[in-house]
Amino acid sequence: MNTKGIFKALFEPRSLAFVGASQNVFKWGFNILHHIFKGGYEGRVFPVNARGEEWFGRKSYRDLEEIPEPVDCAVIVVPAEQVLEEVRKCARKGVPVAIVITAGFSETGMEGALAERRIIEAAREGGVRVVGPNTMGIYSAYPS
Repeated sequence: MNTKGIFKALFEPRSLAFVGASQNVFKWGFNILHHIFKGGYEGRVFPVNARGEEWFGRKSYRDLEEIPEPVDCAVIVVPAEQVLEEVRKCARKGVPVAIVITAGFSETGMEGALAERRIIEAAREGGVRVVGPNTMGIYSAYPS
């Protein structure tokens, strides 16, 4: 995907997989997803939760690779030890961009830095651009 396509997938995704969707209001997996809906995002949203439970009446998937449609961007909020595999799934599914909210990487020391490097290597090998890890996401003040 060219640079323009990458930025379009990041800032104007038509579809979004939210990996780590939670019904617990005290978790990022609830708060960020809730604000995506509350903020009026108009694209398709695919909550992903290992249990496959509905997310407040919306269909949820047990696994990113089960989503039957193309995904422009994945938001990842699973525990640090699961992020590498989720980035690999993004590559297998052809998701061009992943935003990794999860913390616990280079900011924690050498072991975390090594885990972060593995994630970035897997992303590069699979053609996935990554924002993060340990990010609060992105913001675009779209000119009107």
